[in-house]
Amino acid sequence: MPKRAAIVTSRVVAGVVGLAVAAATITGAALLPLPTLQRVPASTPITPAAADKQVVCPGSVLQLGESGGQNASVASPIGQPTLTLAASAGNYATDSLRQASADADAVGYPTLVTAPAASAASIAGGQYQAVNRDDYRGLAAAACAQPSSDSWLVGGSTAVGRTTLLTIANPGAVDSTVSLELFSGDGLVVAPGLTGIIVPASGQRVVSLAGFGPGLASIALHVTSRGGPVVANLQQSIVRGIEPGGVDIIGTTSAPNTVNVIPGVLVMQAEEVTGRLGEEGYADLDSALRVYVPGDVAAQASVRVIPEGDGLTGASFDLVLDPGVVTDVPIEGLVDGSYSVVVETTVPVVAAMRVSTVAVTSAGTTPVGAADVAWFAAATVLSDSVFASVAAGAGASLHVANPGDTAATVTIGANTVSIAAGASVTVAVTGGESLSISGAEGLYASVSYGAPGRLATYLLSSVANSEAPVVVYPG
Repeated sequence: MPKRAAIVTSRVVAGVVGLAVAAATITGAALLPLPTLQRVPASTPITPAAADKQVVCPGSVLQLGESGGQNASVASPIGQPTLTLAASAGNYATDSLRQASADADAVGYPTLVTAPAASAASIAGGQYQAVNRDDYRGLAAAACAQPSSDSWLVGGSTAVGRTTLLTIANPGAVDSTVSLELFSGDGLVVAPGLTGIIVPASGQRVVSLAGFGPGLASIALHVTSRGGPVVANLQQSIVRGIEPGGVDIIGTTSAPNTVNVIPGVLVMQAEEVTGRLGEEGYADLDSALRVYVPGDVAAQASVRVIPEGDGLTGASFDLVLDPGVVTDVPIEGLVDGSYSVVVETTVPVVAAMRVSTVAVTSAGTTPVGAADVAWFAAATVLSDSVFASVAAGAGASLHVANPGDTAATVTIGANTVSIAAGASVTVAVTGGESLSISGAEGLYASVSYGAPGRLATYLLSSVANSEAPVVVYPG
């Protein structure tokens, strides 16, 4: 055998022997208990310093320009809403968040409500305003909401005769920089000025959405902020020809979710509304579910309309929703009464529902009278205990939805209410009162106001009273 070949062969044999020894060693080791080595990383739980509790009430219905027609690009308050504020214990303070250009003596701007960090109290508030001036007629109600750095708004239009304003209130001590993503029935709206919107500390900015996208029949809006959280609302006003068609303040809806619950959808004068749908400019008087599907995957949707009283008939249907666009789905055949709407989808979506009413004065065989519009947003799920304010106003009612598969018993003030699985109830309340609610975990709730030609609503939410501990792992 040549030398080179012999050397290679010996190396191969040595390698085989080495592998055999290694295999025997590993096999033997496998039969012995291995030591357990575990190192728990050093960590320190830190409870953030308690911050003052804050909610912001959005303020008056706004008009573009003054009553005489001057300063058409400037939003100014119409009158002043009635505020109902409460703390579960202790005191709270209020302050006004004015626009930078506002008259120092002006009223109707957002109100900041603050309770001291050291207080164990919860704070809550709501506002109510009936408007009857020139082209602005209707009822608007709104919750006083916690600031957020990420919020969604669904509702409004910039079509002819429809004005939709975005109000952004900054209760913080530093300026906030806000970015907007505006979506329509055609998808994402691309326009200059949607980013880098500066909202001054302790102030408010008002933006007309028509400046970014005129002629949009269906709108959904995503609002994010840097520098500090803000409170965002939409305000819609409608004029059909020369007839005012309603006003509304639209609060935030639930973040994208596969289950969206819209409690307390109030239908009034349904027959009269149907009678006006054929008139020019009145097509959006109908009841419609608005849904936006973020991303690029279509949503398979199941919609349930759940009546809140005896003698009412619900509805259910399935549909496919295109991704990246806002879709309005008419819901026909609802008679006067209260309903909750549950939207279950295969991918997360945002949703709200538009309902209108008319005040009938009858002229011949054609129903006429002032119309009003309300946008019912999808609610966030409640925690066990909730403190709420019912804004002082006529026709108030509280709505609680239980979309789960287990019955619930909830205590609302001095009353105990049972809600069957998959059901919703209406609870009589008095405008101007505050309520402590317990047993509400997993439920959804809203307050509504209704009268002929007047319709408004806002959501109840669980307000965080303290910051959860944060676990810090040193690097």
